[in-house]
Amino acid sequence: EPTEHILLNAEITTLGRYEDLRDPIQSLKYDRSTKSAHLLSVALAEYLREDIASKKLFSQKPVYLIPIPLDAKRRRDRGYNQIGLVIDALPEEFKNGILARIAGPVLERTRATRQQTKLVRAARLSNVAGAFTVADTALVKNAYVYVIDDVVTTGATLVNAGAPLRSAGADVTLLALARA
Repeated sequence: EPTEHILLNAEITTLGRYEDLRDPIQSLKYDRSTKSAHLLSVALAEYLREDIASKKLFSQKPVYLIPIPLDAKRRRDRGYNQIGLVIDALPEEFKNGILARIAGPVLERTRATRQQTKLVRAARLSNVAGAFTVADTALVKNAYVYVIDDVVTTGATLVNAGAPLRSAGADVTLLALARA
C-alpha cells in the first residue's frame, strides 16, 4: 500500500514496509534475483500507472524514471544496480514513452559514499550530502522525474538525489519500494 512520509522536509512515497518486502529486496540486492526484480517491478508498475496517469491529465510534460545511482566502485563490485534491475523489468509502456521513459545516466553520484545501512542517522545525512549531480539538465528541465530507490530509512539518499534535479527544473517525485 503506497504511503507518503515527510522525511527531511521532503515527501517520499513508499510502496510497502521493509518487513514485508525484505526477502525479495535482499535476494535482488545480494543475489541479482530476476524473479525478485520482476515481482518488485509489478508493484512499482501498479503505483506508477496510476500516479503518471493523474499527472498526464493536466500536463504533457515528459516523464522519466531514474534509479538512484551507485558509485563506480560499488557498481563494479556488485556488477549491477539493484533498483535499475527493477526498473528494467517494468513493462514496455514505461520504456517507450507511452507512460514514461527510463532516463539513462542523467543522475550521477559524484563521489563514493559509505553504505547507509551501517551508519547512524546523523552520519547518513552528511554521508550523501552533495553526492549527486545532473549530467543532462536539458533533458529533465520541465519534466516529471521519479527518483527511485529500494529502501528508505532517513530519506537522506533520496532527498539529496532529488535536490539537483529540482535545481535543474524537474518536477521530482521521490519513491522507494520500502520503508525500513
